[in-house]
Amino acid sequence: AEMRQRFGVSGFPTVLILDEGGDEIDRVQGYVPAPQFIDAVQGSINSPTSVGFLRKQAGESPDDAEVQYRLAIKYMEGRMYEKARVQFSRVIYLDPDNRFGATDSSLYYLAEIHFATQDLAGTVKTLDSLKKRFPESEYAKEADLMKAEVLLHTGEMDEAKQLLASFIETYPDHPAGPQIREILAQP
Repeated sequence: AEMRQRFGVSGFPTVLILDEGGDEIDRVQGYVPAPQFIDAVQGSINSPTSVGFLRKQAGESPDDAEVQYRLAIKYMEGRMYEKARVQFSRVIYLDPDNRFGATDSSLYYLAEIHFATQDLAGTVKTLDSLKKRFPESEYAKEADLMKAEVLLHTGEMDEAKQLLASFIETYPDHPAGPQIREILAQP
């Protein structure tokens, strides 16, 4: 259970490919026939999408926000939330003005990490920061939905409904519209 949580394993079978320090290089998820499994393991060492390759790149280019962001996304995909949090924070530090175009999404993903780890106050604080710093961002729009989800989770129905009503008025054709209208119709 500890290993499953540490590496964010959500399904089985999952084969983790680790380096000599016990850090993940890559993973093979699901059943894979032997020949493809061998290819996957061998290819993961030098694959430009593997954690190991991206971690090496990030170490070689510590001031490159784009490289740091690619590693953060890979960590997020693997549910390695603490490592992803560090990387997204690095992107925000390296590109505070969003010149590269990943600082707004890094803030959004940080909020997702807070939510996934049950840090609801951190979720709201990060979402508020996103909306304040980048109000025109697509992620700022989605921030209202996540904030409403936090409010629903904490039982603050009236405040959540106000936020959702405002959202659906502004974005009537949003894909989440039917679910939002369902929530708003509840007594």
